[in-house]
Amino acid sequence: MDFQPPDTTFTGVDVLEQPYTTFETPLQYFLHFFDDLLDHIAEESTIYSIQKDCSKPVLVTKTELKKYLGICLLLGLVPQPNIRMLWNSILGIPLIIETMTLGNFEKLRSVIHFNDNINYKLRGEPGHDRLFRIRPLLETLRKKCQSVPKRETLSVDEQMCATKTCNFLRQYLPNKPHKWGYKLLVLCDDKGFAYDFEIYSGAENDPELRLPDECDLGASSNIVVRLCRSVPRN
Repeated sequence: MDFQPPDTTFTGVDVLEQPYTTFETPLQYFLHFFDDLLDHIAEESTIYSIQKDCSKPVLVTKTELKKYLGICLLLGLVPQPNIRMLWNSILGIPLIIETMTLGNFEKLRSVIHFNDNINYKLRGEPGHDRLFRIRPLLETLRKKCQSVPKRETLSVDEQMCATKTCNFLRQYLPNKPHKWGYKLLVLCDDKGFAYDFEIYSGAENDPELRLPDECDLGASSNIVVRLCRSVPRN
C-alpha cells in the first residue's frame, strides 16, 4: 500500500513580540490582562451598589479596585483565620493597614460585581448562563490569552482552582493535589501557559455551543474541539 504521510512540519509563529517582551515585573504582566477589565469591574460594582441600596451608593474607582485586588492577592500568602486580623494592631500587616482601611475593604467586598443583574436569565429561561455573573471577566481573559502566539506542543487537560467555598460548581477530584475546587478545562503548552480555558459548569454538551460544521462527539470531545478552535489551521 502506497501511503503518503501528511506534512506535520510546524508552520506557526511562536516568537513573542511586544508588549510581552517588555514586561519586567509580574505586575506589568497582570495589568496587561486585567487593565481593561478594571474600568468595567469598577463601573459594574458601582451600579450594583446602587441596585443594592440606592440610599448608600459606593463609588468604586480603578485606584481603589487595584488596592483591593492587591490585598486579595496578599491574602493567599498570609492566610489568617479571620480576615479582620489583618488590620489588628499586633498581628496585622502594616502594608495592608496603610493601603486601605478595614471598612473600605469590607465595603468593596460587599459590592464587587462583574455583570449587570438586570440582564440575568433565571434557571429554565432561554439563554440561562450558570456563569453569567463572571461571564465578561471570562471572555475578556480568554481573548487576551488567545492573542498570544501558540507554541507547537499543545495539550488539553483539566486543572483545579482550589476553593473551600460551598457552591454547586465545586468538584471533587481525588487524584489532584487540590481535591476540592472549580474544574477548569485548559488548552496549554509544554511551558504551562494557558491559551484558552473553560470553567466546568455541567452544561458543556449544550448543542448551542457547537458550530454548524461541528458534529456531536460527546461532552469530553466537544470540549477539546471548542478549545482547539483558536489553533491556526494547517
